[in-house]
Amino acid sequence: MTSILRILWLWAFLSTCMAYDSENDSNESYLMVTDTTTSPPGGVVDVDFGYLNPGGNATCRAKCKNYFAGAHSSDAFVCQKQASGVGTSQQNVEKGVTCFPAYGCGKDMITCVNQDWKGTLPDPTDASTACAGLDSLVAEQPWECGTEEEGREPCKHNQSNSAAGKWLKADGGLDCGWGSTYGNVAPGYEGSGIPATVMFEGVTSVYDCCVKAMQFENTPFEDGGAAIFFQHGRNIYGGTGDYCRVDRERLIYGNMDSSSGRSVKYAQRCGEEWGAEFYYRHSAGAADAANLHTGGRCVKEGNFSRESSFNPGSNLPAGELPEGWELPNHKCPDSPDEYGPGSGCHVTMRINTINDAEQCCKMCSSLSWLGHADIGDNADVDENGLHLNPCVAWQIVEGRCRLTRKAYFDYWNPGMTIRDSITQTDFDSTDLGNRDWRIFGRGCGDSAENCNHYSYIYHREVGVPPSSNNLTAGFRKVVKVEQDSLADTETIHIAVAVNAHNGRKDTRAAVTQGQTAVESGNGTDCGQLEIFLASEAMTTGTTGYDEFNEESAPIPVCKSECITTGQTAVFSCNLTSVTAGTSTSRRLSTPDIVVSASSVGSGYDQVDFTSMTMFKTAMPPPETVDEGDSTEGGSNGGQGSVAKVVTVSGEATLTVADAAAFVADPNARLGVQKAIASVASVEETAVTVVLSAFRRLQGRMLQGTSVKVEFTITKTVASEEEAMSKGAELVATLQSSDTSALGAAIVSEIEALSGKTYEVEVAAFTPDTEPVIADVPGEDASGSDSTGGSSGDEGSSGEGSSGDDGSTGGEQSRDESSSRFGSALSFLTFAVLPFM
Repeated sequence: MTSILRILWLWAFLSTCMAYDSENDSNESYLMVTDTTTSPPGGVVDVDFGYLNPGGNATCRAKCKNYFAGAHSSDAFVCQKQASGVGTSQQNVEKGVTCFPAYGCGKDMITCVNQDWKGTLPDPTDASTACAGLDSLVAEQPWECGTEEEGREPCKHNQSNSAAGKWLKADGGLDCGWGSTYGNVAPGYEGSGIPATVMFEGVTSVYDCCVKAMQFENTPFEDGGAAIFFQHGRNIYGGTGDYCRVDRERLIYGNMDSSSGRSVKYAQRCGEEWGAEFYYRHSAGAADAANLHTGGRCVKEGNFSRESSFNPGSNLPAGELPEGWELPNHKCPDSPDEYGPGSGCHVTMRINTINDAEQCCKMCSSLSWLGHADIGDNADVDENGLHLNPCVAWQIVEGRCRLTRKAYFDYWNPGMTIRDSITQTDFDSTDLGNRDWRIFGRGCGDSAENCNHYSYIYHREVGVPPSSNNLTAGFRKVVKVEQDSLADTETIHIAVAVNAHNGRKDTRAAVTQGQTAVESGNGTDCGQLEIFLASEAMTTGTTGYDEFNEESAPIPVCKSECITTGQTAVFSCNLTSVTAGTSTSRRLSTPDIVVSASSVGSGYDQVDFTSMTMFKTAMPPPETVDEGDSTEGGSNGGQGSVAKVVTVSGEATLTVADAAAFVADPNARLGVQKAIASVASVEETAVTVVLSAFRRLQGRMLQGTSVKVEFTITKTVASEEEAMSKGAELVATLQSSDTSALGAAIVSEIEALSGKTYEVEVAAFTPDTEPVIADVPGEDASGSDSTGGSSGDEGSSGEGSSGDDGSTGGEQSRDESSSRFGSALSFLTFAVLPFM
């Protein structure tokens, strides 16, 4: 489709977009996306977007760079995780990401078939295979052996019984040590001490106990999940007999004291002296990948900032907040001075059962446990609802949430800001600071495995009120598109659909059967595309992975609206000149760009960008002028027919039962498009429509039953004579159309698309009485009848001339006419377009 067609289409909707601008409270400009079922024009750009669609293939999109929490290259199934904005898709695919066992995976970890796996996939639902070979296992304590990075001797007996079962054996009893009981997860807890444990009786062998355990293999995580421990011969009190104890995945969110949050291999047991043995398989812990997570939308809502100024490398958080009072195991001291002013819940806390960054952030914001009879202390507020002694910093440390309150820094660092107190390095020239706990110098070091259970430090200054509780957070993945792929490209078009998930925990069942992870998403997050200059958006991390520079807040060249599940759209971006959210125009300095694909809403990696393809439109050749044919009033450099574009626009008002639902339904929009095309006797791709809830002039909704339809029909013909004929024909056809027939056609088309039946009445149908006829640019640039200016290198305009920069000589320059959306010209250049 040529540029003039795109511009004509955009003019039809410019008023709507500007109206949206005036009503939008946001400071950001969002570029329109166009629902479409057809591909945009231009050549396909050779870019692999597969990494952005992990749910579209059972096999992992990336290799495993590191295996943590007991995962191994011999595992058929793994869970993968990378931090937001770390590594381009190409780097993550080629160099690899962090891999965990396929059990206990976090809510946005990606369960998939390990690229290192060779051969037929094992079937964990086959209990006989999963439980075969148990008698060949040799017991070994996983909390005593491990990797060189952990500073442990290598495990010698870490070969599991089978690829389907992945069972290993250790000495000890499940009724003894950390994890023997694990309830008491919060104040007021009255549930079972072993809520994720199932006991069976009358089980006569280890094999039969294993079979019992395997019956939970594909159960949802919320119902307990798969088995990760089992033991034959002992009950929960240590009694012996034909018992079978099965501990399931949800155990990882239990209160396991110092092992809380950490992976199964760190859950130290006792009872070896009794001759007891148990079986386990490696599982991630609730805090695994803490260094790869953020606090989600809570960080924005609570006005927290991540401290990353002194981190030693990518995904290696530095610093460590002080130890605190252990909750919920021990009630806070009755008096703040009972153990000294520097100890107690009024200064620092350590919460065993909060292991996730977002939950830690929420507890810091709310202090909701304090004041409960089981906890004590207080979270008193002032007349504005702000805590008198707020939590000002939080961090996951060794798998558990640590909170630091204002009173701590008042005691140790009076007069200093919270950030300066956290980053303090000079303790010699001042009496300020806790010399025995230098936050800056502590932490997980440069061990990626150790840092796996640490988050970054998040902090806020005293007196900063919470933000709105309706803010969104994003999780970003980036794809780099390099110079060779973009040579001579004017505009890129990205065809995309998204699939948003409400968590990925329960995808293992499908993956183990070799299926795609999730066929249909039910999440509320949406997907947003942004185009950035690579030189402005990316930095090179110390581990060789490029990182998106969030702190510098780079301005996108183009930014789409947020695309929801089920929406198929095309996002277009002109790369030759951009406003990038400001009133100034700039020339793209390098063709290297990055495509950022973000899951927007929760802050988790829960959106797959499916069916994503990039197309490009080449830059047009420079126009030439035959100076010999130029005249004072213009130029006439060519003879013969010039192709024309015919456009007829109009509006319609539909009456439906629920206007909001109708407008939100992509099949309704497409059905209206098809119906208008049928009435006008044109192909559906010649019609574009925009649906919106109809408003009175005063801005009040009409009981939510009226829908405004703005439509545009565009046709390209060979000559002006044909254009006049076609335009008159379209106007006559539309003017004579029957509203009842149009309403019936809309109902029929929507029903054919989705099976859904709407009751639709066309209350008004008002097409334009005159067509708009214009030249197709590039057909005969010098053959127009323009007057009042000259053409050539000087450019042309109706009221003056312009130079080589291409700006016009009209009354307002592009910079002068800019608004929040940029100038009209800017908006037209960068809005997402329909494609014929």
